[in-house]
Amino acid sequence: MINKEELKKVAILSRLELNDEELISFEKDLNKALDYIDKLNELDTNGVEPTYCKPINIEDLREDVIKPSMDRELLLQNAPEQEDGAFKVPTVVE
Repeated sequence: MINKEELKKVAILSRLELNDEELISFEKDLNKALDYIDKLNELDTNGVEPTYCKPINIEDLREDVIKPSMDRELLLQNAPEQEDGAFKVPTVVE
């Protein structure tokens, strides 16, 4: 289960501004999802063969086409912080 304090911490790290009503709603929704995952974990999957993705057929891939990139200044104009022409983000590794 996720609590309101953990949700506030994640919101801060994600730079989301959530009011109390949104926090309550997200907490409820996330806990529903976690409950569903717990319910799925109760299933006995012994003897069930895993499914595999179809291998990628190289002929199905598109050709590489060089296209102009977006303007760097335009992309960075809304960045809270930038350094050396790139987004500067806080370290979030704990």
